[in-house]
Amino acid sequence: MKMFALLISLFLALNIAAQDKLTTGTAAKNSQLNTPRCARVQQRILKLTAVQLHVPRSKVKLQSRIVADLGGDDLAVIEMTSAVEDEFRIEIPDDEAEKLKTVQQYVDYINTRLDCTQSSTPASAVR
Repeated sequence: MKMFALLISLFLALNIAAQDKLTTGTAAKNSQLNTPRCARVQQRILKLTAVQLHVPRSKVKLQSRIVADLGGDDLAVIEMTSAVEDEFRIEIPDDEAEKLKTVQQYVDYINTRLDCTQSSTPASAVR
């Protein structure tokens, strides 16, 4: 019985130490990146764009414009936005969706909405 109580105490101490590590320092800053919703946002958007617009993945770049560079039309943009909403389990209001013109803007929007700390290039740098 003493052994069991000792094991429980040890488990609780390790659990508390792990929680402390997550709430302080670098681990807290990066903890959201470990969540399934934030994992690899950029790669997921790049792949999703290629699939939705029926273009080779190698043609899709962060700076690619959905319509001008990748040949998407209005329907393709709507379908792309819907696919992004499904992929990340969010809803993008129409007024916000209209502002999303490049792949990078989709990535930045998702990172912001999911409160992920990863980002490759600020949206203002991509036009």
